[in-house]
Amino acid sequence: MEKIEKKELEKSYFRLDMDKFEYELLVDMLNYIGSDKRRLQLEIEEAVSFRDSLYQKVIDIKQIDIGKKSIATDKAHEVKRDKSLKKVRLAIEELGLLKRTITAYSVSKQANISFVTAQKYLKLLE
Repeated sequence: MEKIEKKELEKSYFRLDMDKFEYELLVDMLNYIGSDKRRLQLEIEEAVSFRDSLYQKVIDIKQIDIGKKSIATDKAHEVKRDKSLKKVRLAIEELGLLKRTITAYSVSKQANISFVTAQKYLKLLE
């Protein structure tokens, strides 16, 4: 077998498609480096075809693009935050018009949001 060259990879998340036996073989091979060479020699010789398959998969490694999912999640959080912030501002205005004390509890009841959310956005608005 030829030596595997490290690829210049741009992303930091990768996936190796392998079955259970290949995974176990990979773990054994990695443990082989720091263990007694004679102990795993027979297992490695018996698994030549699986080793070659694993070798080919490492050569053909695929990068996973997680950018779109991450961007979509960030956008969803931003939309939810803006919606909650708008509810809190509206509740504060309504409580001001009614001349009631503005507390996290009163804002949460008026805006129909959780107490913790009301606390968070009141601190943010102060």
